[in-house]
Amino acid sequence: MKGGNGVERALKGAPDSIPECSMTVVNDKKIKSLSTAISACLDNAERLLYDAQLLGVDIDSEESAPTAFALCVLAQEEYAKAFILYLVDYGCIPWTADVRKMLTNHSCKHLVALVLDFLNPEDDIYIKYVEDFLKGVRDDKEPFLPHYVVDAINIIRHEKVEKWSTRNDWIDPGDRPCDPVARKIGDGVLDKSKQDALYVRIGKTGRVISTPSKIDSHEAKSEYEKAKRFARVIRIPDGKVTEPVGLEFEKVSATFKVIFGLMSFEVFRNHWWLRNRM
Repeated sequence: MKGGNGVERALKGAPDSIPECSMTVVNDKKIKSLSTAISACLDNAERLLYDAQLLGVDIDSEESAPTAFALCVLAQEEYAKAFILYLVDYGCIPWTADVRKMLTNHSCKHLVALVLDFLNPEDDIYIKYVEDFLKGVRDDKEPFLPHYVVDAINIIRHEKVEKWSTRNDWIDPGDRPCDPVARKIGDGVLDKSKQDALYVRIGKTGRVISTPSKIDSHEAKSEYEKAKRFARVIRIPDGKVTEPVGLEFEKVSATFKVIFGLMSFEVFRNHWWLRNRM
């Protein structure tokens, strides 16, 4: 079965056994808790959202909608950065020079934001999830994680982190194509929208291709509400990082570990949520 329920694709690159040293360190010094860095990212994200509020993003101000839109996307990037640092702190991804590039690469952070959006979705999606969970509803033919989440993590690992060069050989011949949502985000569509919210885009002939005025208040408010949801995923009470709040964090953290080679196939497939799926 090729990628039918997402398990095979999640196992791309998974080791047969856990490496002897699963956490690569920089300058031969093991990193300590990253709570201070995570807190700084969260504080900055909150500041950016406050500035968006001052521009009227929560009252549908059309005049400042483009700038508010850009601020909200920047806030999402800071929340994604905090989540990346959390994944390092939690042992889900290694602390390497290439992984550190995730912190400054915009499309990479937008892919991480896709995962955050899944962990804390809109209210109607969350309510349906809770109702299905309480009813014991489960379809073993459905993917253990949405395709866009698994593929977002694969793009991060195989196209963004590994040698920092584009590669598509993580998709096997005959497998389903990459999820279109993850593909567009990985190709920088949201970063382009952020740029278009700030600048006038000029074409090769000198013609104006786009202006920030094309971003309306609905788009700005949508990104604002999304960023506010991200803010509820990561918590640092009393300066100590706690496990993120999310519907499926156990699955997400294990998927990061197995795709980044920090969890073996045997350990991964023994999770309760993979029973009858392999």
